[in-house]
Amino acid sequence: MVPPLTLLSAQPDILAAVWSIWRESQLALGPVQRTSTEAIAAAVSRLNACTYCVDAHSGRLHALSAHDVVSGILDDDGGKISQRPTRDIVQ
Repeated sequence: MVPPLTLLSAQPDILAAVWSIWRESQLALGPVQRTSTEAIAAAVSRLNACTYCVDAHSGRLHALSAHDVVSGILDDDGGKISQRPTRDIVQ
């Protein structure tokens, strides 16, 4: 699978449009904590066997210091996730 940024890099106008839409859905502040949205995305990506997406969302979780969440998702062991709300979301 070709990573989306590589795929769209030859079309800067399309890349800019996709980035602005993606950024709002992923990075803008909202009622759901960023850790929760990244945990959901990482868990779904793992289920879909999308290694690119798993790596991307796991990296964002590590940047948020949610190392236990990454470990729990990658090892399919919710017991490793320390916060119960996050654990309940990804199981």
